[in-house]
Amino acid sequence: MKLASKNIHLGVHDSDPQFGSVIPPIYTSATFIFPNAKTGAKRFAGEEPGMIYSRWTNPTVSALEKRLAALENGEEAIATSSGMSAITLTLLHYLNQGDTILSHNVLYGGTFELISNILPRFGIKRKIVDFKDLNNIKSNLDKSVKLIYFESPTNPMMEILDIERITDIAKSHNITTVFDNTFAPPPIQYPLDLGIDICLHSLTKYINGHSDIIGGAIISKKKIISNIRSKSFIRWVRHSLPSAPI
Repeated sequence: MKLASKNIHLGVHDSDPQFGSVIPPIYTSATFIFPNAKTGAKRFAGEEPGMIYSRWTNPTVSALEKRLAALENGEEAIATSSGMSAITLTLLHYLNQGDTILSHNVLYGGTFELISNILPRFGIKRKIVDFKDLNNIKSNLDKSVKLIYFESPTNPMMEILDIERITDIAKSHNITTVFDNTFAPPPIQYPLDLGIDICLHSLTKYINGHSDIIGGAIISKKKIISNIRSKSFIRWVRHSLPSAPI
C-alpha cells in the first residue's frame, strides 16, 4: 500500500461502527463502560484488549496510532502528549540505575537536557560523543551501554548521520537503538527499515505541519510497543488497585 493510501484509509473505517462517519470522531470521554466486572478486570490486567481510561486507551488516539505505525512501516505505536513524553517514556523504560546511554553530541535541546543532566541524577550514566566518526561509537561501547540514541538530520544543526552503519554496530553488540525521526518523517526516511529498533517523533513539527498541536509518538515492532505499554500502565494498575479477585 502506498503512503497516500495508508494516510487516507488506515485507522479510519473501524472507528465509527454506529454511524459510519468518514472522519473518526473525537472521543472526549475519560472513562469507558465494561460489559461486566470480569471484563474490566481482564482489561486492567492487560489480558484483554479494549478501552479503559483515556490516559492509556482512547478510540481517537488508537486510530492515530494505527496510522502512525503504518506510515513508518512499523507494527504498532504509542501516541503521547509531546515529543519529550515519547522520549522520556522510552528511555525510562529501558534504562535503570547503573546503565549507560550512548548518544550523539547534537540533539534537540530538551533531549540533551534529559540525557546530560536529568538521567544522571537517578544513577543513569551517559556518554555523549560525535557519531559522525563511527570510531567514537565503537570505542565507547561497554557492557553498561543499553541504548544508542541519535537523530538525523539533527536538531538544530541538520547533520546527517549514517543510520545503517550505526545500527549495524549496535546490533553486533546487542544494543537497542532509539532514533528521533522528527526532521525527516515519511516519505523522506524510514529508520525502522534501516535497522532502527524504536522510532520516535515530535508530532508537533512536520507530521502535524501547522504548529497548532503538541504530540509525540513511539513506533516499533508489536512486541516492543506492547512491552513499553504494559510496563508503563499495567505495573501502575497492579500497585494501585486492590488485589482481591473478581
